[in-house]
Amino acid sequence: MTVCFWKKGFKDEEWAEDERYPMPLKPDHETLMRIKDAAAHLPDDSDEESFEEFDIPAGYEYREGWIYIGESKEIVRDEYYYDLPSELKAEFKDLFVERNNLIVSRCPAYIIDGDNTLFFQLVFTYITRFRKIISIGLLENLYEFLFYRFIERPQIISRLNDKLIRIYFARRDEDDNIIKCEEKCREDVAFNFEYIPDFPRNLDSYKRLVILLESRGELYEAKAFCERAIALGMTDRTKADYTGRLEKIEKKIARQKRKAINDAKEKPE
Repeated sequence: MTVCFWKKGFKDEEWAEDERYPMPLKPDHETLMRIKDAAAHLPDDSDEESFEEFDIPAGYEYREGWIYIGESKEIVRDEYYYDLPSELKAEFKDLFVERNNLIVSRCPAYIIDGDNTLFFQLVFTYITRFRKIISIGLLENLYEFLFYRFIERPQIISRLNDKLIRIYFARRDEDDNIIKCEEKCREDVAFNFEYIPDFPRNLDSYKRLVILLESRGELYEAKAFCERAIALGMTDRTKADYTGRLEKIEKKIARQKRKAINDAKEKPE
C-alpha cells in the first residue's frame, strides 16, 4: 500500500470503500493523488532518505506507523501491528516483539516496521506450543491475517485451520470455543474436499468432527460421516479406524432405539 500523508484529525478507521484513504478525502481524490505522487519519491539530488526531505502540505501530517522503505521510494505502513485492535496490541508486543515468555522463544521475533516474512511463515508452526497463554482474540486475529495472506495456497490454509481447531479443542471448556471448533472442522472438511484434490486421507478435522458429533449425541450424522470416510478410503489413525468407530456408533443407535421402545411400553395410557 502506498500512501504518504493523512489529513489532520482523521481517524484510522475512516476508510472509504475500495480506497486506502480517509473517507472525507474521497471527493478530493485528484488533489490527494498529486500529494501522493509528489511525496512518494525523493528529489533526484537528495543524498538523504528522510521524511524531512518531503514537503508536507499544509493541513497534513505524518501518522505513526508509516515508514520509508529504501530504494522502493515508497512510504508504506506496517501491515499488521498498527492495525491491531488496541486491546490486542500489548499482548502481541509482549509475546512476539519482546518475547517475554520462554515458550515462544522458537518463534521468530516480530520486528515493528521491519521485514516480518519469516515471522508470518512460522508463527502458526509453533503456535500450539503456547496455546494455553495466547488469547483467543489474538489467535483469531493472526489466523485471519494469514488466511488472506495465503488465500491462493490451499494446503497452507488447511494447516492454519488445523492449528486453530487444535487450540479451540484444547480450550473447549472456555466460552464458546467448542462451537467454534465444530464450525471450523466443518469448514476445513468442505475446504479440503473442494480445493485440495489430493487432501490427506487422515484429515484431522474430519476425525475431530465425528468425535464432537458423537459426544453430543448427534449419532446419525456421525454415522453418515463415518460411512463417507470409509467410502473415501480415509483413516482416523487408530487401530479400529472409521470401521470400528462406525460399529460403536451403530451400537449406540441400537441402544437408543431399544430404550425408546421400552420407555414407550412403560408410559401409562
